[in-house]
Amino acid sequence: MIQIRNLNKYYNKGKTNEFQAIYDTTVTLPNTGLICILGESGSGKTTFLNTVSGLDDFADGTIEIDGTVIKKYGEKKQEQIRNQKFGYIFQNYYLLMERTVEYNILLALSMYDISEQEKEERVDYVLRAVNMWQFKKRLVSQLSGGQQQRIAIARALVKAPSVIFADEPTGNLDEANTMNIMGILKKISQKCLVVVVTHEKNIADFFADRIIWIEDGELVRDEQQEGKKIYQYVEDPHFYLKEFEENKVSEGNVELSVYHREETPKITLKLVYDNGNIYLSTENNGNVEFLTEESEHKVIDSKRPKVEQKDVDQIQFELKPVESAKKPRLSFREIREITRANLKTMGKKKIFLMVVLFFVAVVATFSFREVMSQIYINTEDVVKTDTHLYKISAVRNSGNEAVSSILEERQKYFGQVLEELQGAGYEVYRIPDTELVYEYEGFIQMENYSFELRDFCFVPLDKLSEDSLMYGKMPESDTEVVLDRRVVENLRESASEVESVITDISQVIGNQISTKQGITLTITGICETGQPDIYAGENLFSMLSDGYVADMECYVYADDSDVEGELRKISSVFSEDVRAHLQLSIENEAYNQIESVKMERRSNLEARVLVIAAILIISILMIYFIMKSDANQRMQDLSVYRMLGVPKRNMIGMYVWQNFLLTTYSSLVGVLLTVAAIRGLLDVEYMVFPWYTVPLIIAGLYLINILMGILTIWKLIKLPPAQIAARYDV
Repeated sequence: MIQIRNLNKYYNKGKTNEFQAIYDTTVTLPNTGLICILGESGSGKTTFLNTVSGLDDFADGTIEIDGTVIKKYGEKKQEQIRNQKFGYIFQNYYLLMERTVEYNILLALSMYDISEQEKEERVDYVLRAVNMWQFKKRLVSQLSGGQQQRIAIARALVKAPSVIFADEPTGNLDEANTMNIMGILKKISQKCLVVVVTHEKNIADFFADRIIWIEDGELVRDEQQEGKKIYQYVEDPHFYLKEFEENKVSEGNVELSVYHREETPKITLKLVYDNGNIYLSTENNGNVEFLTEESEHKVIDSKRPKVEQKDVDQIQFELKPVESAKKPRLSFREIREITRANLKTMGKKKIFLMVVLFFVAVVATFSFREVMSQIYINTEDVVKTDTHLYKISAVRNSGNEAVSSILEERQKYFGQVLEELQGAGYEVYRIPDTELVYEYEGFIQMENYSFELRDFCFVPLDKLSEDSLMYGKMPESDTEVVLDRRVVENLRESASEVESVITDISQVIGNQISTKQGITLTITGICETGQPDIYAGENLFSMLSDGYVADMECYVYADDSDVEGELRKISSVFSEDVRAHLQLSIENEAYNQIESVKMERRSNLEARVLVIAAILIISILMIYFIMKSDANQRMQDLSVYRMLGVPKRNMIGMYVWQNFLLTTYSSLVGVLLTVAAIRGLLDVEYMVFPWYTVPLIIAGLYLINILMGILTIWKLIKLPPAQIAARYDV
């Protein structure tokens, strides 16, 4: 039972063109029976039907369906009731034109948990009931209007709902099919409620159990109807000969019967028979039409048929209601199939969209690489000293003392600096700054060649773990050293001659390095620490660091990766007495080198980001408007899905899956090809474009494309189904 209380509906409420479509309507509709709603065009019949059936919203009032009260449109329980209990026959059919008859009817069953066999049986049953079974595999677009109407009716019947709302269900049917369809609706109304909007009073008089009249949005009359015993066909296009007078003319082998209702003028016919063909001409004004098996008009030798109530009662239609799931929804398989079909119908637009998505992916990948090239710093290219070393240097505060006293005071207080550092647990080192020359030993042709080592740093041997050795062994004397892999690679890259003869870094083991002081060092091993270091004993440091104390600088080694925190920690070690006499400078040279590069790149990055952002925004807008255009063109399909009760989340799921597939076919390919070009064809170093950025770009493109797809339909699917359909109809 449906109870409607004080129902009001407006269009453009609160605006200057506000219009009230339903006026304070209260009415009760029973569980069974056939109710016809009559009224002039524009009186509000369809609006009333759509509002009560959950296809449109309303301003106030309540609609109670089998005890469940709906106070406003959009409540979850309303959507669930609509799917489980209601079936719809629409005046404009709302069929998917490029899908088959079978598919359109199966769509009404796709949200229910029943077997494929039962679905097939139900489809066949309703198609036979409306005399359309032979068109089961035909595309809907290939059918006439009347045939499409019968498919829409079959779709409403297939799940045997508790209530059928029918808007002009026979508007495009001839009288024979009208009688058949209305007979079926009358038959099923014995077990369910059928509400029919029609302008055909003779249909309502014959079939309805109750007739409701609506004028200008108001229910003006509500009457029970006994129903006429006989329905006379009035729009049948056939010629029933028993209704005509007959004049028969017979002459030789020719017999001619003339049928007419009114007195006929003299008819002059010339009939020619030649070689098995009959030719006919007339001197009378008017058309001459030959009736064949394909003609709309038929000649029937009987009286015009009449339908009696007992004939309707004999119509057979028995279909059990579908056992509904708790929450009717499309399965993922069905969403996937619908999406594939939608992609096929996109045609050239799909190709254009894929080209745009491919282009955006290429631009995004190159743009991301440009940003990364400015943000990402390859420390091996930038850092020339060990990141763990902190340099402490000092100069004396200004004063007027003699030079000898100044030097003595500086030495005194710098000695105090060393003591305070050691007291705080720091090991203090004197790191030499000297030039080194690699002396090649091997080919005779290169015996006189020597090569300067660049970008290296001496580090105490006690900071090297034997586990870090790649080749060779640890030093055993003061003039033996271990080189980090980075130092050897820098040497190989410094000159093509070295790169050609040192094909493996282990080849330098046993070779010698000369210092500017004339000390010869032997390479005993190669290590991998990630630092540009040469590891040696502290005795060698002393040999290479003349005048260390006078230079007033020292180094401490710290493992803390927080450089700024470590700088503050070291600074806090020194007493006020030291600070009063010395100006101390504490720095991490590696950190300074990195910060210097960052400063250089920052201005370039800002300019590039603005250009890249503009390109990406324009590209995203292009994607949005292309997808929006596609959604507008597919308004018919969207309205069909929503009118049939496909949940909003399933509609979103369709677009998510659609744009996932489009992104896979275009954007993913674009990113992978661009990355291949960057790393291969353009010979860009790997670390300028780290591997982890690729999945980030891909994930970002998937996210953007899917969001663009959802945004194109977000506002649309929030509208009531009838309002979506109205946009399509316009």
